[in-house]
Amino acid sequence: MNRIPNFLKWLVGSLLAIAILTGVMLLQNPKNSVAKYRLPGPLTEISSTPDAKQVHNLLVEITDSKQQFVVGALLMNNRNKLSIAAIDPNVAVDLREFGFRDLRSASNQVSAGQLVDALNVSAGLSIDGILNLSEIGLGALLDTIGGVTVNLPTKLKFPTAESDKALILPAGKTHLDGATAAAYAIYRQPGESATEQSVRFHPVLSKVLDALPADPQKLNSQLMSLGQAGSSNLSHLDVAHFLANSRGGWSSAGDLSLATSPSQLATDFTDKWLWLNTGSILSAFIDDQSDALWSSDGTQYRISVCSQSPEDRLMARELLSRGSIYFVDGGGASPSLHSHLIITDSVPAEVVQQLADKLSLPELDTVLVSQISTGTDMQLDLGKDFTSIQQKGSSQ
Repeated sequence: MNRIPNFLKWLVGSLLAIAILTGVMLLQNPKNSVAKYRLPGPLTEISSTPDAKQVHNLLVEITDSKQQFVVGALLMNNRNKLSIAAIDPNVAVDLREFGFRDLRSASNQVSAGQLVDALNVSAGLSIDGILNLSEIGLGALLDTIGGVTVNLPTKLKFPTAESDKALILPAGKTHLDGATAAAYAIYRQPGESATEQSVRFHPVLSKVLDALPADPQKLNSQLMSLGQAGSSNLSHLDVAHFLANSRGGWSSAGDLSLATSPSQLATDFTDKWLWLNTGSILSAFIDDQSDALWSSDGTQYRISVCSQSPEDRLMARELLSRGSIYFVDGGGASPSLHSHLIITDSVPAEVVQQLADKLSLPELDTVLVSQISTGTDMQLDLGKDFTSIQQKGSSQ
């Protein structure tokens, strides 16, 4: 009397078979699942509450009419001491499994939060978020303060977002409306460095920042009114609190120079790539900007890799592209038979062993120091032993 009808047995069996088959197909074809890019472990805690103390370092990124990142400024408010530093769009960052990108292309390929993470790892900074302003958005903010007056030593020719024709400004004092002032500020002359460009950009940016509303709510409304011309991975109210808290001080803010050097990993297509000099960042921030330094939470460690061969550095970077050890290009090194590792006392023995295993260097010479000049947790000088091991591995 408790027998199950045959058609119910058939139905249950069919559904069970379909479920098993679907599971097997998903396991065998993981490409059907979308893998979102993510750096292992949170590197910064981005605020989502209207508390000015939550945001200390804000990267202002200006994009042109082609939505290309053309000029950047890092705004830092550390214990009410304001500093501003030029950020070059040609600076290279490591996007781990996505490879190296300069900031210009990375800003179009990953989210603002992911870009912040990668830049923090590469440079040893602790940037809280990005405020992205288009050239038109910057011009709109400049119009609200009536434009700016500039004093040029020589005449300057530059393009604008609202016209196909180039403008020519004469030498001497000239008052510029918002759109013209924005175009003038973000223009980078051929052969000009980001620091040289900042001589025009920083005063214009400081002028508009210092004239923004003092009330965070009004400032928030102004940012919101920009629409797509002004966006951030932080809430606009967080950005408004940061800017209102620092309002009036940017014109007298200290200029920090974040030294860069040409990336030896560059190719014909990336000949303008630059690498931030982490040693200079460490010395510039150690006294007044200690909160902006890279701060390991015990799970991520930065290593500066040096080698006479750029190919060896690329190979080391590839071997370390997954896990808790983050590659920083340390440039060239004197030739040596054996690889040498320098570590600080913050690096546990198991991390050193993990590094040696990943690079196939079981007899890696290791020296413990209190601080490394590159500002990283480790420094590795690759020797000919690494080259030989990699060559043997590739031939097998």
